[in-house]
Amino acid sequence: MLPPLFEMEDYESCIKQGNLYCKVDAVLKVPFNNTSVQREINEYVSNHDTFDRSVIHRAICLPTQSLSSNEPLEKQLSELINIKIGSYNLTTEVDYHVCSSQNIPVTLFDNIYLYSYAAYIVLVLFATFYEAVTKTSSKG
Repeated sequence: MLPPLFEMEDYESCIKQGNLYCKVDAVLKVPFNNTSVQREINEYVSNHDTFDRSVIHRAICLPTQSLSSNEPLEKQLSELINIKIGSYNLTTEVDYHVCSSQNIPVTLFDNIYLYSYAAYIVLVLFATFYEAVTKTSSKG
């Protein structure tokens, strides 16, 4: 049995608490005595019609108070993932990570797009309503 391929924690609540939100790709490491799991992973890797199950993808909230300045972030993320997948008797090694500790700002382009889209929806609704009214009145 393998852990879920993707798992995401809540971004909004993580950032509101002032924590670090990290997107992580972690490679599964199988203990030497667990050949059935290794065989299962190898089957997924060799079958090009399925996802590569040797790498799991996580978006996790890392509390800022648990950050250690003398330990690399990759190691801390790996330990957190290992705790969460401990029931699978597997360990991980972080291959790639991107972390954010702030909300993404809304840009001018975002606002222009939003208002243009809203204006378009209003225009379509007005045109639909206008056509319905004029068809009804012209039939009479």
